[in-house]
Amino acid sequence: MLIHLSIRNIVLIRALDLNLQHGLSVLTGETGAGKSILLDALGLALGSRADFNLIGSNSNSAEVSAVFHVNSNHPAVELLTASDIPHDGNEIIIRRQLRDGKSLAMINDTPVSLTLLRQVGDTLAEIQGQFEGRGLLDTSTHRHLLDRYAKTETLKTETAAAYQHWQNADAALKEALSMLEKARNDEEWLTDAVSQLDALMPQIGEEENLLQEQKTFANANKIAEALALVDHCINDEGGMASITATASKNVERTLDQGSKLLAPLYETLGRIEAEINEAASLTLKAQDALETDPNYLQVIEDRLHALRGQARKHDVTLDELPQIHETLIK
Repeated sequence: MLIHLSIRNIVLIRALDLNLQHGLSVLTGETGAGKSILLDALGLALGSRADFNLIGSNSNSAEVSAVFHVNSNHPAVELLTASDIPHDGNEIIIRRQLRDGKSLAMINDTPVSLTLLRQVGDTLAEIQGQFEGRGLLDTSTHRHLLDRYAKTETLKTETAAAYQHWQNADAALKEALSMLEKARNDEEWLTDAVSQLDALMPQIGEEENLLQEQKTFANANKIAEALALVDHCINDEGGMASITATASKNVERTLDQGSKLLAPLYETLGRIEAEINEAASLTLKAQDALETDPNYLQVIEDRLHALRGQARKHDVTLDELPQIHETLIK
C-alpha cells in the first residue's frame, strides 16, 4: 500500500508531504483544489508518460516520490529481484524527476528504465478515471490474480522450473542431432575423399615426372624426327657404326706389327664403337617409347588434372597428397 507521497513543484503544488495510514483514505475538495494534480503526480511516479507541462511555473524541475509498503512475496519484489534492484522486501521507494526536457526514474535510489518503472508501478497501484476500464479487464493480470487466489505460487515455480528444464533438454537434443548430422556428413566426405585418393594413389614427385612426360609427348613428332636422323647417322651404310667398325678392323690387322704404337688407338676405337652401339640401343628404346598408345598424352593430362583437383580440395601441394591419403585412412 501507498504510505507516503512527496511532491515538489508540480503545477500549483510547490511542496507537499502526504502520509497515509492503513485503511480507506479519501481526498475531497472543491473543483480546482488540486485533487487531479495529486493523481497526476502519483501517475508520474508510477511510470506514466512524462508531461513537462506539469513543472511549476516558478521552477525548472519537478519531482515526485512515493513510498509503498509491500509483502516479501509481492510481484513488485519479484521484478526488483529479477532486475538486481536492492530492496529490503517491505518498502519500495519510487522517485521520478523532470528536468531540462529529461525524465529520470529511480527505484530504491537505483536508476531504472521507464519500462521497468511502469511494470513495477502497475503492480503497486491502479489509477482509474471516470470513464476508464477496470484492471480486471486487463488480461495480462489474470494469471497472476488466479495464482494468488488459488495459492499456486509453489506450483507455478515448479512448473516454470520444469519448463526451463524441458527447454534445456530440447536445446541439448537439437545440438546433439546437429552434431550427429555433422558427423554423418563428415563420414560421407571422408569416405568419398579416401575413395578418390585410393583410385589415384598419388606419389611424391609424381607431378614433376608427369610434367616431363607431358612435355615429351607434346613434342613427340619433333623428337621422332630427331631420333630418325640419329638412327640414320649411326646405322645406315656409311654411318658412324660402319665407319668405326671399319677403322677398328684396319687397326686390328696391323696391331701385331706395331702393337705399342697402335694399342692405345685400338682401345679408343673399341670404346667409341661400344658407345656408338649404346647410343644406337638408346635411340631404339626412345623410338619404342614414342610408339606407345597415341592417347597417352591425354592420359597424362587427365591424371595431372585429377591430382591437382585433389590438391585444391585438401588445400595442399601434390607432393603432400600421399600424406593426406595416409592420414585420412587412419
